[in-house]
Amino acid sequence: MKSSEIDRRRMHNSRLTGRSFDTPDQAVRWHGAMQAQDYVPAKWSVGQRAGNLVDEDLDSARAAGSIIRTHVLRPTWHFVARDDVRWMLRLTSPRVHQHNGPRYRQLGLDDKTLARCEGSIASALGGGNHLTRNAIAGALNSLVLMNGGIAGHWTRTLRGNSIKVEFLSYVDPKRGAQRALEAAAAGLGRFLGRPVTVETSRL
Repeated sequence: MKSSEIDRRRMHNSRLTGRSFDTPDQAVRWHGAMQAQDYVPAKWSVGQRAGNLVDEDLDSARAAGSIIRTHVLRPTWHFVARDDVRWMLRLTSPRVHQHNGPRYRQLGLDDKTLARCEGSIASALGGGNHLTRNAIAGALNSLVLMNGGIAGHWTRTLRGNSIKVEFLSYVDPKRGAQRALEAAAAGLGRFLGRPVTVETSRL
């Protein structure tokens, strides 16, 4: 087969020629996953394969969740159709995590820590919440670190002129760690000019 014929078939099978798709998710689903490391060129790549679309249509599709930009196949960004993302992540995530292993170890992210972070993120997104990346990072900021590991998470509630700090512990807190937590809460109270009470419970 001549190289020109190979080129023609590749262009046709990728829908750069011939019949185009009607929606962004149709184009993404046809390809399985589409490289999306650079967001603007990635949108244009989808747009070339779907007729009568404008730039905002790709943003709307991603906001609506019909296409998802996530890490799949390798530790870079890809567009994946919503209906394909779960099975594709199950298939490829072991390899991606293996590749990221050295970085996880450098950051002290063992399996237990990652599972707890995942639980915190799932809780923050519960009930149909839609959060930005920065908002999710804020949710993780409620985690409490002790001796280099995640010991639990905390919430604070304003009650009249006082503050209630609730600490949900993932491990049995040692006496010194509990004192450190109470000292940190007292510092918060001094900063805000309000008395603070601390309640600790074991998950």
